[in-house]
Amino acid sequence: MPCPRSRPYNKDYRPQLRNTLVDEPTTPGSVGLEVHAFILSQEKLLAWARRHRYLPNEEDEDHRASQAFIQITQRLGLPIHDDLVAIMVGPPDDEEPMYAAVLGTNDSEESINRAVDPARIERFKKKLRLKEEPLWYTGPFYRGGD
Repeated sequence: MPCPRSRPYNKDYRPQLRNTLVDEPTTPGSVGLEVHAFILSQEKLLAWARRHRYLPNEEDEDHRASQAFIQITQRLGLPIHDDLVAIMVGPPDDEEPMYAAVLGTNDSEESINRAVDPARIERFKKKLRLKEEPLWYTGPFYRGGD
């Protein structure tokens, strides 16, 4: 399964509204899902878990990283109902899964506005200790259970 693609960083980019349920549409004029996100490697998630002494006795690093990701998304207040909470980038059998902390999607104008809000982006960067900017990603996406 191919991984999501990112658009080059452009702080002024605004995606078109999604008009199909397919992540990667093939019909001309169809706009698939785009997510504005920070990508977090398993290494970053494990570093966060160590800093916060989260599940210190967990020997399964994949499990510890995925549970750390859930904790991070909850602490950051990522939306749970009308938006994707998170996606896993790439197939589940990758040697090192990458996770996306999603700021918003192109599902609605409200979600796009939330995704590009400078104060919200800075809050995420500070809490996640990131220097890089979030990027817009297009599918296909792997969501746990797909």
